[in-house]
Formats: sequence, C-alpha cells, structure tokens
Amino acid sequence: MVAILRCNRDEEKLLWEKSADLNASAKGWVTARPTDNWKGRDVVLIVTSPAARPMITHAGSLRKGSWRGTVLRELSVTGVEELPGPCPMDVLGERVPPYVRKHLEGERTLPDQAGRELLSVLLEMRPEWGAILDRLSEPEPPVQIRGPRGEQVGLVRDAVGLVLQMAGFSREPLELWTPPADLEAPDAPSFLDGLPEGWPWKTT
Repeated sequence: MVAILRCNRDEEKLLWEKSADLNASAKGWVTARPTDNWKGRDVVLIVTSPAARPMITHAGSLRKGSWRGTVLRELSVTGVEELPGPCPMDVLGERVPPYVRKHLEGERTLPDQAGRELLSVLLEMRPEWGAILDRLSEPEPPVQIRGPRGEQVGLVRDAVGLVLQMAGFSREPLELWTPPADLEAPDAPSFLDGLPEGWPWKTT
C-alpha cells in the first residue's frame, strides 16, 4: 500500500538534517496526525516544500501505531531515503487520472488501485526511483516464535485474530506485536500485553 505524508515545518527540518548526516543511525521519526486514514504498513511518499513548492523528495516505511488521546493517531516513519530528483506535486497531478489526483491534496493511505496507478506514473517519470521503492515494498519477514512458549503465543495470536474478525475489527494490530527479548522468561509479557495501546481490547 502507498501513503502520502506532508511534512510540517519541524518534520521537514528534521528530515533534511538527517538526510545531510551520513552517520545518522535513525532515518525517520515518530509523529501523529488527527485522522485515521492510514493502514497498518505503507510505502510512504514524503512531501516537503523547498522554495514553497510541494514536492515528493523522500520515501520510507510508515506504520500506524496507537491513538494519542481520542483524536491523534501515532505514525512511525522509518527507513527514510532521499529520492534522486524530486517530483513536484503540481506536475504529478497533471499526469495522474482524476481518481488519483483527488488524493494528492491531503495525506493518507491511498486506495489500492489509486496507489498502484500513482506508483506506475511515478516510475514512468522517475525510473531511477525503482530500486528504492521496490526495497520499501518488500514484505517484512514473519516473526519467528519457537519453543513451548512460542507455540502458546501462536495459538493465542490465532485466537485473537479470529475474535477480531468475528467482531468486525481489522487484524492489522497483530502485525504490530513485538516479541520480548526472552519469550521463555518467567516475567515475559503475554501476547496481549505486547500489543499496542489504544486498540479495542485494551480500552474496553
């Protein structure tokens, strides 16, 4: 899936500082937005405004996190890379069909068809972006859980996923689970405790 994120002034300053620092260990940041127009994990096209002209200048991975209060949704942006040859949004808008163009004004995860069309047009305009976007589009390797405790965690995860589907919720939160350093430790958190805050089972 493909998302568009428009940097605010502070994010843009941070982004260019990190881009200029070849030794920076973390190419990304955590932010929040007052909408829920995001999926679990996206290739994110990052828009900045050099010389007051909005352009896609960077790309990375975006993961939706927990709610901050009742309005803001946390977003984690990682693996950010500066793209060779920025693409002006006004020029891009002239090249895409209307059903894609209407999504370029805001910031959100695009519908699947619109996202595919957007990437297709971008790669026609900027074929040198191909390797970066392909790398960002690769699925994350599945979390490996082994041992007796790992088998229990797997059963709980499957059961929680089934309950979510039956209740009409998305299974996306299960992708955000991070295993503890030592799954077999006596004080290791349970599967539910390892899920992000703000999801239905943690608020009801």
